[in-house]
Amino acid sequence: MEYVVKKSLLAPMKTLTYCVTGEKKPSSWTKRGSKRHGSKGRTCADPHLLRSYQADLERERKLREAMNAQKNAERATMRAHFRRKYQLTKNAKDADHLRAVGRKVPLPRELAKMVRPDGADKDDSFSLLRAFQGLSFSPPIFTGSKQTKTPTAAGAEPCRVM
Repeated sequence: MEYVVKKSLLAPMKTLTYCVTGEKKPSSWTKRGSKRHGSKGRTCADPHLLRSYQADLERERKLREAMNAQKNAERATMRAHFRRKYQLTKNAKDADHLRAVGRKVPLPRELAKMVRPDGADKDDSFSLLRAFQGLSFSPPIFTGSKQTKTPTAAGAEPCRVM
């Protein structure tokens, strides 16, 4: 505890004494971290290691940029699709994204499924066309003549209720 009090009050006390005595520059204070005259900072021991490290960083940066360009082109393709679908104006920025990749960009599968679903979803609700799907509209029905034989599918079992 005594150490903490001494440490926290030492600097303000020194400042107060120098203000009261009128000294311009305290001689007992030393600057921390003063640089030596010959010091130039950290240097790499081997310049070859530095060059190889910088080359690795450059390769990683180019790979990241290529991946980002691909993502941007995919997004631009998606936006272009919706612009065509809803007849909106074209955007020059999207064209630039597509041009930056340099080839035609296919939509990713997830995005393509959102845009164009594979199959029609089964709709369990009532459909008028589905209700009349099995009916046949032959001329005897419309003319009023009796039909002697009911049409049945070939090889089908007769109804057990009848």
